[in-house]
Amino acid sequence: DAGKAPNIIDVREPIENEIAKIPGAQLIPYGQLSGGTANLDKKAEYVIYCHSGGRSSQAVKKLQAAGFKNLKNLEGGIDAFSDIDPSIPKY
Repeated sequence: DAGKAPNIIDVREPIENEIAKIPGAQLIPYGQLSGGTANLDKKAEYVIYCHSGGRSSQAVKKLQAAGFKNLKNLEGGIDAFSDIDPSIPKY
């Protein structure tokens, strides 16, 4: 929807999040996904990202198994996103 900000989940570790992040993203490290999703709406749409796309791809599968339906993996992760927004540092 125009003007509606997407729900973004960062599945990297806190130290990675300190280096670079997408503004407004919620940090739920991959290892904490099971317990960290209780407050998430299973019907909402989420964009999941990590550093380069591998962990977030696995996170999407894990969340789908938990009943989430509207998930997107940010292909290339924050590394690729920093090519679009150069204010986000590469690491």
